[in-house]
Amino acid sequence: QIPLTNLDVIELPGAFLQFQRVLAPPVRAGQPTDQISLDSQPLAIGRGDPHGTVDTARVDLDPEEIAISRVHAMVERDGDNYFLSDRSRLGTELNGVAFTRERLVFGDRMRISGYIFEFTGDALRLIHLESSGTVSAENLTVIANDRRILDQVSLNIAAGEFVGVLGGSGHGKTTLLNALCGINPPTSGEVRLGGVPLADRARLREIGIGYVPQDDIVHRELTVNEAITFSAKLRLRLPPHQIDALVSRITTRLGLAPHAHQRVADLSGGQRKRVSIAIELLAKPSILFLDEPSSGLDPANEEALMTLL
Repeated sequence: QIPLTNLDVIELPGAFLQFQRVLAPPVRAGQPTDQISLDSQPLAIGRGDPHGTVDTARVDLDPEEIAISRVHAMVERDGDNYFLSDRSRLGTELNGVAFTRERLVFGDRMRISGYIFEFTGDALRLIHLESSGTVSAENLTVIANDRRILDQVSLNIAAGEFVGVLGGSGHGKTTLLNALCGINPPTSGEVRLGGVPLADRARLREIGIGYVPQDDIVHRELTVNEAITFSAKLRLRLPPHQIDALVSRITTRLGLAPHAHQRVADLSGGQRKRVSIAIELLAKPSILFLDEPSSGLDPANEEALMTLL
């Protein structure tokens, strides 16, 4: 016998099973919550007391999850910024990396055991990964000019999967992509993104859907930093210092920091594609659609872009 831990994957002939322990919801001041507001007071996050607490200065997680320390992490405000400190025995991850103390930037994700929290600028929001990044389609049909382009297409994509659609020119790849993300809804059939029907636009905005078209739609006369910053100001309701921190984080992550003050027009094709991707990543979408992202790139740049994605 082998003890199972949360998110262990079991391989069977022809199938994979994932073990997931259902954790108790976070509790603050005795009340379950998915949204943890932040203020000037330090906030402790950790394993809860089985008998319960009503302390507003801490968030209690599942009291039976022994991988969580009693005080696992602390969130503290310093000026206009919030800082996250790891106080645990087994470690905490921020954006998939262990840390000691880091400034929080919009969209940062913290993992404590099976819990994932996303920083929204003034709160921590619990992320339900089992559904937030899924794509499902059933019997999609698209008819245009009396021509059946898609015929009863069904698919299921799990959260965290990286899926490519292959096919010759004119075989319906872009039509399928546009039907899945809602740009051109299908003639018939159903699409659900993160478990939400495509018609429910309000809830889809909460999930976050990103789309990078084949042709770059970036103002070429702007510098890289200007293009990304202006898009952030249009899309996000964040104070200037948080926008600056977010733009800096994204340009560094996509390898654009050395080109931050270059005009988009002076970049290579691969670099311009990265700018388009950076703009879509600003809002931290749970699902990202890309239409032929490697089109026009040489093999070296294509490999680098695929590795990045």
